[in-house]
Amino acid sequence: MGNNPNYTVTKVDGTLTVTPKAIDVVVTADNKTKVYGEQNPVLTAVVTGAVAGGDAINYTLATTATQFSNVGSYPIEVTLGNNPNYTVTKVDGTLTVTSSPIDANDDIAGPVNGIQGGNAGINILSNDYLNGSIVNPLEITTSFVSSTNSGITLVGTDVVVAAGTPAGNYELVYKICENINLTTNCDQAIVKVSVYNPSIAITKEGNYIDTNNDGKANIGDQIKYTFIVKNTGGSKLTNITITDNKVTVIGGPIDLNVNESDTTTFSAIYNITQEDINKGVVYNLATAKGIPPAGDPVTATSTDPTPCTTCPKDPVCTDCTITEIPQNPGISITKDGTYVDTNNDGKTNIGDVVTYKFVIKNTGNVTLTNVTVTDNNAVVTGGPIATLAPGATDATTFTASHAITQDDINKGIVYNLATATAKDPKDKPVTATSTDPTPCTTCPKDPECTNCTITEIPQNPGISITKDGTYVDTNQDGKTNVGDVVSYKFVIKNTGNVTLTNVTVTDNNAVVTGGPIATLAPGATDATTFTASHTITQDDINKGIVYNLATATAKDPKDNPITATSTDPTPCTTCPKDPVCTDCTITELTQTPKIALMKTASIAGTGIKGDVITYTFTVTNTGNTTLTNVVVTDPMVGLTITGSPIATLAAGASSSVIKGTYTITQADVDAGKVTNTALATAKDPKGNNVTDISGTTVENDTPTVTIVVQTPKIALVKTASIAGTGIKGDVITYTFTVTNTGNTTLTNVVVTDPMVGLTITGSPIATLAAGASSSVIKGTYTITQADVDAGKVTNTALATAKDPKGNNVTDISGTTVENDTPTVTIVAQTPKIALVKTASIAGTGVKGDVITYTFTVTNTGNTTLTNIVVTDTMVGLTITGNSIATLAAGASSSVIKGTYTITQTDIDAGKVTNTALATAKDPKGNNVTDISGTTVDNDTPTTTPLTQNPGMTLVKTANKTNYDTLDEIITYTIVVTNTGNVTLHQVVVSDPLTGLNSTIGNLAIGESKEFTENYRVSQSDLGNENISNTATVNALSPNNTPVSGSDTVIVERAFVLGCGTIVVHNAFTPNGDGTNEVFKIDNIEDTLCYPENSVEIYNRWGILVYETKGYNNDSKAFRGFSEGRVTVDKSAGLPTGTYFYILNYTSVGLQGEIIPKKQQGYLYLTR
Repeated sequence: MGNNPNYTVTKVDGTLTVTPKAIDVVVTADNKTKVYGEQNPVLTAVVTGAVAGGDAINYTLATTATQFSNVGSYPIEVTLGNNPNYTVTKVDGTLTVTSSPIDANDDIAGPVNGIQGGNAGINILSNDYLNGSIVNPLEITTSFVSSTNSGITLVGTDVVVAAGTPAGNYELVYKICENINLTTNCDQAIVKVSVYNPSIAITKEGNYIDTNNDGKANIGDQIKYTFIVKNTGGSKLTNITITDNKVTVIGGPIDLNVNESDTTTFSAIYNITQEDINKGVVYNLATAKGIPPAGDPVTATSTDPTPCTTCPKDPVCTDCTITEIPQNPGISITKDGTYVDTNNDGKTNIGDVVTYKFVIKNTGNVTLTNVTVTDNNAVVTGGPIATLAPGATDATTFTASHAITQDDINKGIVYNLATATAKDPKDKPVTATSTDPTPCTTCPKDPECTNCTITEIPQNPGISITKDGTYVDTNQDGKTNVGDVVSYKFVIKNTGNVTLTNVTVTDNNAVVTGGPIATLAPGATDATTFTASHTITQDDINKGIVYNLATATAKDPKDNPITATSTDPTPCTTCPKDPVCTDCTITELTQTPKIALMKTASIAGTGIKGDVITYTFTVTNTGNTTLTNVVVTDPMVGLTITGSPIATLAAGASSSVIKGTYTITQADVDAGKVTNTALATAKDPKGNNVTDISGTTVENDTPTVTIVVQTPKIALVKTASIAGTGIKGDVITYTFTVTNTGNTTLTNVVVTDPMVGLTITGSPIATLAAGASSSVIKGTYTITQADVDAGKVTNTALATAKDPKGNNVTDISGTTVENDTPTVTIVAQTPKIALVKTASIAGTGVKGDVITYTFTVTNTGNTTLTNIVVTDTMVGLTITGNSIATLAAGASSSVIKGTYTITQTDIDAGKVTNTALATAKDPKGNNVTDISGTTVDNDTPTTTPLTQNPGMTLVKTANKTNYDTLDEIITYTIVVTNTGNVTLHQVVVSDPLTGLNSTIGNLAIGESKEFTENYRVSQSDLGNENISNTATVNALSPNNTPVSGSDTVIVERAFVLGCGTIVVHNAFTPNGDGTNEVFKIDNIEDTLCYPENSVEIYNRWGILVYETKGYNNDSKAFRGFSEGRVTVDKSAGLPTGTYFYILNYTSVGLQGEIIPKKQQGYLYLTR
């Protein structure tokens, strides 16, 4: 209501009724037709009646038919919506499904084991249609068209792969035709068949292990086997195991992907037997077995990655792994000889024997066969030994015997050597010469056979001699006189068992002529070679008998003397024997009684006053009868006689039992002699006195004069002592000991010495009695450097004195009173040198920098050194300043220098180490040397440290940044560079992803090595966001310090940011109006989502009118022109009508997998 201020206004509302429009509206569904298997067509309807502009009639269309509803008619129902303003009626339509032509669809078969072959596991008709229904095999004929591998065929409706078909992806084309229309109603399809060939490979390597580390192969030593097993086929293998014909393999089972290897899981240990050692090799073979996805297990026998090229192959197993076993064949033989006294006569004779025992031992590690023994000087019996195991000993099989010859007896030794010979398992001779287990340590060795067995032969050398004497009256005067002779005959006999040589005869009382006898065989006698003659003396006549003894002397084979004293073959049985020589030959002489007295004197002392003269009264019976009551008398005052009388004195006998003693007086010494005469009186057998005045011989009566010798004599002994160690400046003190070694008093004793620098005190000595000594005279001397260089101080002094007659008595000093040896005082020489070598580097210690060495030479001894030279063996070192002419004791010199340029080898070593040698001459011309040290007290080599900076880099790059396809190849480049200052070794480059594992022996400074590796994108990679690949390099510096480097490259997977749906538009109008000109397939050009496609279009008679691959709605698009393989008018515009299309394409799954897909249906072309 409006503003009505002047009124009170009320209202009553009304109603406007709007009724439906009277004109009826009809919704009539359009009838539709489709071929079986096609998508339902778009349902449409026609609205008739007056509908106000802008209004819409609400309705929906639906049908019960689906894509694969059977041939027939299906209602298209119109369902009316809310249309309040209109009266709406409907008219339903019909969808007619017509039968389709025969339709063969592509299949995917396999994978199939190509080694064994078999059915590919697919029925090719399972997705083929005839008239909209799965084909009935009875209604069609199936035929093989082609195959990309002749081993893949069609048997019935099954795809069969022949055994031995190589791995790969193949295509088989087949055709199906309707039986009632075999020529026109046909279709072809492709079966994609995947074939794989499972295979496996194994290598086996054996390493001999010396279990007890004794340096030779023994039973119980081991061989360690390592295995590398690899999947070399085209499919994954599972449950992989390894067996071996000789050992138990531990480890496993395992699974391996394609191209994957395993080096660590499996191992085996084999215990070596004696048979193995005898063979020298161990053969064995391993077998790897794996299970493929289908078919029988695959197996492979092992190969040897490092085969022994010199070992014999086992003809039964040429691929066997051969492990060489060290063979050390060896044999020893001992030979022990025993002398056998065959006739038991207690001495060695020709024909006695030496028997030998042998001990044979196998000292090697292989069995020996056909063991024999030979001997160079004996007859061996026994053997051969068929086999002798290692370590075995045989002491019973072999013996030997040697018959002794005279030559053996003469030698006293039998030398001989045995040889043991055997065959080792390779039929090679093994020999050893014998040794003696109980060697004669005192026997001489044969220089030509030092290992000979020596058997000592008992030698019994012996000789005898008989001697027969005959008196000869030379002047035929009928009595025995001095000058008559006794002649002797000798018989010599060899009474021993060895040949004697150089037989001679000597006689203690006769002159022997004849001989020597060169050789005298055992048992031989010689009676003619030797004679002898004895000229009779007065002593013989006094005795009345001649006793004498001959000695036969010879040499045995050892050059030892063999002697025998003579016996008398016709002894005088009435003659008295000489008790001192009971075997003497006795020759009787005629006797004449006579006596002779000889008086001799000896002084007990030096003949000085108070010394005693002892007189010996030698009474000789110079006749040929026995004398009795022999008395000696002497008128000299002061003489005392003892031993008188002598009761009896035999003919020819002498006696000195009567003695006399007399004390020398000073008058006697002054006179220089003592003179007197004695008388001997005896009774002959007739009682008559027989007398003789003493004489100096038996022939005279000359008084006995005893000279009292005057021997004025002096002796000087000079001794030295050093106050200190004997170095320059120390003082030598000399002591002069003067001794009166004569028998007279000496006076005015003076010592003189010509040595410069010697000071003498205490001289002269006024008097020196006989026998007295004095050491009061001294001398002092200071040692000079010249003395030290000479190594000694040598000099001689002179003592001079006066005897009682005023004559000079002198003596040159000696070391004792008996000699005049100069007094030598040793001054200890200690020539010594010390070399200290120091180094300084001009720079930082890099290659090319120079080290300067300073050689400091010090004379650490006490003698002057000359010609000092420093040498150094280091290659490249230049020494200057050599030589130093002289170097005084204690002095040092550093004038000698050395320069050396650092090499790469030095840097690799991390240091420069070397030693120099100083050589000088001492005063005697001898070399004095010292090896350089770090101080004068050591010989430590001079070491100059050099800084090592090992370093290396690894740079890894890839040829792309993204991947998106299975089996796509990514190429990696790996560059390894030595960036340090030392050579690297054992450089190992590894890339687990590509399988790279390469070792570079050495990598020089700055050197680079490049590796190129390919990697194939796997299915799992397509499920990952990227491929991360890390390569590493590990190496060792010269001092084995580890050096490493690594680099990682990441290649990203290309992501598809959503894929549009493939939509096939089943109608187009190629009439040139610029609209809807091509057959449109939405999103088919997106190759990231749909990598591959092919389009085929057939007319209603089944003729191919268009085909292409890589359809993209643009450059490759169907524009209504005939472009098929078979067409009447190629490139002609096709008529309006219904066509049939087949779209095959692939899509990429969520995990990157490729999924084959197919769409087909009818296409309406309208111009």
